[in-house]
Amino acid sequence: MRRGELSVFLCLIIILVVSLLCSVVEISRQHGVRMQIRMAVDAACESQFAAYDRELLRQFKVFFFDGSMGDNNITESEIISGIKSDVNLMLHPSDCILGKYADFYKISLEGGSIDSIALATDDEGMVFRQQALMSMKGRYGIAFAESLLEECNLINRNITDGDNYKKSEDENKQDLQLLQDQKAEIDKEKGDEAKKAAGNQNPAAVVESQKSLGILELVKPEKFNVSQKQMDLSVLPSGRTLNKGNGLSSATDLVSNVLFNEYLMEMFSCALTEDNSIENQISYQIEYLLSGKEHDVDNLNYVIEKLLLIREGANFVYLINDGVKVAEAEAVAALLVGYTGLVPLIKATKYAILFSWAFAESVMDVKRLLAGKKVAIIKDSSNWQLALSNIGNAASDVLTDDNNGITYKHYLRLLLLLSPQKDLAKRCLDLIEMKMRMTEGYDNFRLDVMVCQMAFNMKAYSDSVFYILPFMRKYSWDSRNKYKIKRSYSYELWR
Repeated sequence: MRRGELSVFLCLIIILVVSLLCSVVEISRQHGVRMQIRMAVDAACESQFAAYDRELLRQFKVFFFDGSMGDNNITESEIISGIKSDVNLMLHPSDCILGKYADFYKISLEGGSIDSIALATDDEGMVFRQQALMSMKGRYGIAFAESLLEECNLINRNITDGDNYKKSEDENKQDLQLLQDQKAEIDKEKGDEAKKAAGNQNPAAVVESQKSLGILELVKPEKFNVSQKQMDLSVLPSGRTLNKGNGLSSATDLVSNVLFNEYLMEMFSCALTEDNSIENQISYQIEYLLSGKEHDVDNLNYVIEKLLLIREGANFVYLINDGVKVAEAEAVAALLVGYTGLVPLIKATKYAILFSWAFAESVMDVKRLLAGKKVAIIKDSSNWQLALSNIGNAASDVLTDDNNGITYKHYLRLLLLLSPQKDLAKRCLDLIEMKMRMTEGYDNFRLDVMVCQMAFNMKAYSDSVFYILPFMRKYSWDSRNKYKIKRSYSYELWR
C-alpha cells in the first residue's frame, strides 16, 4: 500500500489553479464581449446614419436619413432590425466570410428598442432648423449679426411709426369728416371764394384717386411681371398630419436667428430672383416664409404692405420734422380751405396733405426696391424723391439709388429677423418638400420620416466559456451574462 496524500493535495492545487486561471480568462473574455458589442453597435450606428439622403444634402446642405424604409410612416422595428442585422454581421463575420471557427465570445442578440428619435418636422420644424444652423456654422461672424440687429431696431421703430401713422391718418380723416358740414355752410356763404379754392389741386385728393388702382399696380415697376403661381398646402407638412418624434433642443439666440435667415436667403427665391420659371413651384418663396399664403400674389402683397408701412412711418416722421416741407403743406392747405377761416379744418387739411405726401413717397420707395434699387432706411433732404407739386408722379419709372441705402433683399433679411422663428421653420419645410418632389424619384418625398438623431438600446447575452466546469453543467447554473448597451447618435457628431 502506498499513501496518496501528495497526489490528492496536488489534484486539489491543480483544481484551484485551473479555477483561478479560468476565472481570470473568463473575466477578460467578458470585458472583451462588452467591448465587442459596443464596437459593433457603434459601427452599426455609423452604417445606419451613413445612409443619409444624398439629394437632400446636395440641395439643402443637411443630413437626414429616411426612417420609413420607403414607406410613409416611421418604422422603428425596421430601423432596429437593420441595426441588429449590422451588429450580427460584425459580431459573426465568419457566417459570411471565413467559415466556422472557435467563437470564444458566443454573443447573441435578444433585440432592442428606440428610446427617442428626432424627425425633421418635430417641434414645428425647429429640428430641421438646427441641422440648417450646423451647415452655416462658421460662415458668418457676430459683427454681421450685430449690424443686422442695429438695422432691425431701426426697422422696428419704423414699423411702430407706421402704426402711429395709420392711427393718426384715420383720426385726421374723422376730423375732416366732422368739419364737412361747417365747410358746406361756409361754401354757400362764400360761393365765389369756394369755387376759386376748388380750382386748386388738392394733393391729398390726387393720392386718394391713385389708391383705387391697387397697391400692387402702384408699386410695380414697368417690366415687373407678377407671378400667378400657387401651392397646395394640404399635401405639405403645414397642412397634413405628421409623424411625431421626440424632437431636440434648438437655439433661438440672435446669432442662430441670423444664421438661419441667411440659410433661407441662400436656399430660396424671392420676387427679384432672376430665374423664377420652375414649374410647380411658387416663385416668391421668401415672401411665402413671411406670409404663409398659397398664392404668389398674396405673398407679394403681404410683403409690399409691410414695406409700405415701414416706409410710411419713416417718411412721415421725416416730413413733420422738416420745417420747409411742413410750411409748404400749410401754404397749400391755406389755398384750399383758408377762405373758411376754420383753423381746425386748415390744420386737418395740412396733415391730410402730409399723410398723402408720405404715402406717395413710400410708393416710390417700394417701387424702387422692386426695381432692384437701394432705398435709405432714414431719409433726408438729399434723397427725398417727390416734391409736393409733383406728388402725382409716384408712378414714374425714373428710379434712382439712394446713397447708403439697402436693397429689397436686405429688407427681406430684416423682415425675416422680425418674424417668429417657428413660423419660418415650419414654412421652410413646405418649400423643401415642394422642391424635393420636383426631383426625379422623389415624387412622394416626406420630411416627417427623415431622421437626424436617435437614442436606442440593444440587448445581448453571452454564455460563459471558461467559468463553467463540466460538473457544474449538471445543475441549474445560470451561465448567461446579459448586456444592455445604450447609444445616442446624431449627425452633429459629423460636423
